[in-house]
Formats: sequence, structure tokens, C-alpha cells
Amino acid sequence: MVKLRVKRAFFDREAKIYRPSGQIFEVSDVRAAVILAAGVAEVVEVLATPAEEAAAEKPKSIPKNKRKKG
Repeated sequence: MVKLRVKRAFFDREAKIYRPSGQIFEVSDVRAAVILAAGVAEVVEVLATPAEEAAAEKPKSIPKNKRKKG
């Protein structure tokens, strides 16, 4: 995910809304590439993807094998 800031107002066809200049919004990496190629926005922040967030979390401890009583 990427946060973009609109430099020049445009109508976002995918989201079907008008984006005025100065607005900050989040889009996927693929969508950001399309908008940046059009030259109507600039990158504000690159957010971690869900896969990167999961990898950054600590792995859960694996419980030891427990023997059944009886």
C-alpha cells in the first residue's frame, strides 16, 4: 500500500470519485504506479504490505509435546 498526495485534481475512474489537489489517500502498489505515471500525484509514504507485516511479527512459540496421563 502507498499513500499519495494529489498534485493536480483528477477524477479517479477506479474509485469513481473526484480527487481534489492536496488530498491524501491510500492505494495499492499497482494502482499507485498508474496514478504516478499520469503525473497527477506524488508519494507521501510507502506502507508495509500485509505479508511484510506478518513477517515482522514475532513467531509464536511452539508448544512442547505433552504426554497424556493415564
